[in-house]
Amino acid sequence: MRGQQVCYQHGGAAPQNRAKGERVFAQYQAKAHAARLMHDLAYKAENGIKDPLDALERLAVEIMANKDALGSMVNNLQGQIEISNNFGDEKIRGVLELYNSALDRTMKVLDALLKHDIEGKKIKIVQDQAQAVAALVMRVLIGSGLTGPALMKAKTELSSGLKELTVVEGDV
Repeated sequence: MRGQQVCYQHGGAAPQNRAKGERVFAQYQAKAHAARLMHDLAYKAENGIKDPLDALERLAVEIMANKDALGSMVNNLQGQIEISNNFGDEKIRGVLELYNSALDRTMKVLDALLKHDIEGKKIKIVQDQAQAVAALVMRVLIGSGLTGPALMKAKTELSSGLKELTVVEGDV
């Protein structure tokens, strides 16, 4: 029996088992359809996680794509809702359960993104990189023999240039 682990004669013909089997089968089909729609966004496990912040953002994108795919399936069910029989109801119920689960998962991931202040951390990383570049440039200037007012002017220009760069990076 489709979506069941029992045969017709050993309980598969019971109305509640047939209904549950149809719901399980509908969920299987919905998951397979959503997986096909998300295939382009799938993150390859062999790449590993080099940047956890980036991985969390990718996860959020994949989960939102899954939610959107299931949402489009729910929208496509509108015509079936009016003309459904008992087994059609199970298909609709199965897809709606998956969609509600995807909504909950999306909310949890977006909440995690907000709690961990991902954008703030990315800006901090850019600022730290800018400070490292500034320190390197200062070492080069001092190492090349630049001193006095010329060194102070170089420090001022470097500082203002890096602040402008940080503001531009933060606005993106």
